[in-house]
Amino acid sequence: LGFEKLQGDDLQAYAARLNRTVRFHGDRLEELHGQSFHVFRKLLAVAPGPDVSIVFLTFNTLSLLRRALETVHRDLDALGEPV
Repeated sequence: LGFEKLQGDDLQAYAARLNRTVRFHGDRLEELHGQSFHVFRKLLAVAPGPDVSIVFLTFNTLSLLRRALETVHRDLDALGEPV
C-alpha cells in the first residue's frame, strides 16, 4: 500500500523517487516494465484555484485493497460514521 499527496509537478518527483518512469492509463499507473497499479484519486481542494491537491492510493493486489477498505470501514464504524 502506498500513499502520496501530490500537487502539480510533484508527480514527476514521485516518479523520480520510485527511480522509474510511470505513466497514466485511465485509472492505472503503469511502470515502464508494464506492471500496473490501480490508482484511486481523491480531490482535497476546498477552495477554487489552480492548485489542487490529489491523494493517490496505490494497491498492487486486490487483497491489499480489500484489507485497506476493511480498515477504513472499521475506523468509520468506530467514529459512528455511516459507511
